[in-house]
Parts: sequence; structure tokens; C-alpha cells
Amino acid sequence: MSSRFVSVGVINPSTGEHQHQHHPPQTLSRQPPPPKTTEQKSLYEVLQANKAAKQAAFEEANKIKNQFRALDDDEIEFLEGVAERKR
Repeated sequence: MSSRFVSVGVINPSTGEHQHQHHPPQTLSRQPPPPKTTEQKSLYEVLQANKAAKQAAFEEANKIKNQFRALDDDEIEFLEGVAERKR
């Protein structure tokens, strides 16, 4: 017996009758909308707040990275002199 696609329901193989299957509609799980406040910020203010938060996060991430710097020539000479005196 070949299988055929039935779009709305299922055919009962013993009787050959078409049986409809009713499925309740699926609802999309959405988050409830944020509560509306009486003070609406302008788009400019929202963007500036986002920009400031992003900049603060960037500076925090690079805080440790900026603590270290390369040695200059005078510091290198001093450290080499100290190392030679220890030998």
C-alpha cells in the first residue's frame, strides 16, 4: 500500500473514511510588554544611555590590559645593570 499525503486529517485504513484531527492553535510564547511609564525618554536619551553603558563595559574590560606598558630604554639599562651586578 502506498502512503499518500493527507493535509487535513487521517484516513482510517479499515473503513477508508477521512477522520479530521483537531489541534488547538498554538500560541506564541511572548514576553509581556514592558510596563509603560509616565516618563517616556526620548530616543536620543536612550541611545546616549546605551552608549555610556557600552563605553563603561569596554573600559572595565580593558582596565587590566592598560595597567601594563612596555619598558623604556632607561628602565631596560637599569635592569640589565642590576642583573650584571648579581652575577
